[in-house]
Amino acid sequence: MSFLRTTWIVFIRDLRMERRTGEIVSATSVFALLVAVLCAFAFDFSSATGAGAAPGVLWIALTFSAVLATARSWLREREMDAWIGVLCSPASRAGLYAGKAMGLGVFLLLVCALLVPIVALLFHAPFFEQLHRVVPVILAGVIGVSAAGALFGAMIVRTAVRDLLLGCVLLPLLSPLLILGAEGTAAALSAGGAAIGGYLRLMVALDIIYLALGLWLFEPLMED
Repeated sequence: MSFLRTTWIVFIRDLRMERRTGEIVSATSVFALLVAVLCAFAFDFSSATGAGAAPGVLWIALTFSAVLATARSWLREREMDAWIGVLCSPASRAGLYAGKAMGLGVFLLLVCALLVPIVALLFHAPFFEQLHRVVPVILAGVIGVSAAGALFGAMIVRTAVRDLLLGCVLLPLLSPLLILGAEGTAAALSAGGAAIGGYLRLMVALDIIYLALGLWLFEPLMED
């Protein structure tokens, strides 16, 4: 089965499963919103300091939500050994990876669509005024997180300590991207309109690295 056909089938399958159950988006959205609300109540932010803290809160919530979404997405494959049946098919291994990454990316974008307005309201941050500058940063971050999550999330299908292992591997790997995302978001929200081109270029470079590693390593990771 070709790469594009396999990618599309896996992607549509994940979307249909999520539409039927809603477990990934609902659980990760509640978790992300809870993180944002707790941060808002835990610290006494004025309108000025709150806007400065908003990028950090946004990316902290998105980071841990991504780990949760990745784990839940791959745990579906573990149930009743569903993934073994997929691997026994003639489907392209790279296509399997790309389809899972695309599905995870859509789930995280839906979470961001709910999270960004809440963070903007709680922390008095000008997300709506600078939306055209913030969206590319968030999109670049979600692509990288999805690419890495789809690769290393495959580990949890085959290990007993899957949740612990996923966090220990994924968070250090994503830390450069997440730091750039927080800094890029802060630059996009700044009153002076600081340039975000440098942050975006570095984030895109990391996205390409994560995607290339995923396409290269996914098959041997599944076959071992």
